[in-house]
Amino acid sequence: MNNKKNKTMNKTKGYRRIKYCLLIQSFCPLFVLLLIKHFVSLDFSVKLLYNVCHLNFEDLYDIKKLGDEIITVFSFVWIIISCIISYCFRKLQEFDFDSFGETIKIDSEKTDTGVSFLVTFVLPLLVNDVNSLRGILFFAMLFFMIWLLMLKTDLCYRNPILIALNYKIFEFHVDNPNDELRTDIQYIGICRGELPDIGKAIKRHKVDERVFLVYNE
Repeated sequence: MNNKKNKTMNKTKGYRRIKYCLLIQSFCPLFVLLLIKHFVSLDFSVKLLYNVCHLNFEDLYDIKKLGDEIITVFSFVWIIISCIISYCFRKLQEFDFDSFGETIKIDSEKTDTGVSFLVTFVLPLLVNDVNSLRGILFFAMLFFMIWLLMLKTDLCYRNPILIALNYKIFEFHVDNPNDELRTDIQYIGICRGELPDIGKAIKRHKVDERVFLVYNE
């Protein structure tokens, strides 16, 4: 009994980690644009990092455009993490799938997820001015609210990076589900390349309550 409970808890932690990774990855275009917009110079970046590493915070107040450089450094780190996540996400699809002989019916393919994400979430953050303390705080609070919104919902699949990497997003119903899924609920599927064939058994990996990586066996 305890082994089954521990296995369930580990699976829950696993799909939550995937969700967090997809959320981080989805904001990569935002930070690429912010890096281009706010990059000052390489010398300035080196000076800022030197002062921070040596805990020399007094000199930071004399550095012009500190807000630009904070965004630049943060954006660079975010982009590197997103690239690592993209690689790990692809490797993840080589194992740890559940297979119960289920078949699915694809209702529709969602082709506007990347564009709607950029318009809805990226543009409001991109136009924000971070050249003042007030601007930095406003950006941080707005980003936190958007992050919290996506974390509490199943919008992690609205990821423009997935679309760029040839992933497809689709809505589906399960014809013969096991105890975990139901026939009357519409789920969101993510797959790379071609959509799963209807009538053929699928394997799935849970990403969120209604979101799964789905491939044919």
